[in-house]
Amino acid sequence: MKQESTWTRATRALGRTLGQAWQATFCALANLRRRLLHSRIPDYVVIPLDHELSELTPDVPWWTAYIPALKLPLSLGYLSRALRRIAAEPDVQGVVFLMKGPSLSLAQAQSLAQIFDRFRRWDSEQRPAGRAPKRIIVHLETVSTPIYTVACAADLV
Repeated sequence: MKQESTWTRATRALGRTLGQAWQATFCALANLRRRLLHSRIPDYVVIPLDHELSELTPDVPWWTAYIPALKLPLSLGYLSRALRRIAAEPDVQGVVFLMKGPSLSLAQAQSLAQIFDRFRRWDSEQRPAGRAPKRIIVHLETVSTPIYTVACAADLV
């Protein structure tokens, strides 16, 4: 059994500390940017669906979110979590899905329609009295049976 030297342990501890410091710095900068641009936050969140949609969110390292121009694959789990956060956000009036020819199976389309129904339920649970419900708008460029199934579950096409 090989013992780690004091130098190796200290280097690893320093690396962990620096990593946590960078992560905290990025989070603080992102929150500051959001606070400064709060008046310019759009009324609707736009989610483009232009490539394949997977069932489960792939495991990717946390730092990949900070790589510019890196397009992470979308999943139904990610969309569900995003819509839950959007339902809790009081400044957002709804979601616009840009359907740019995604390859969806009929099962995925039905799952996405169920996520839309859950979004409406989450919104009604957190919406104060007197406010209008958040809307789901779907913009279609091409139409197929699965895409039309998703569009039928939206509020506006």
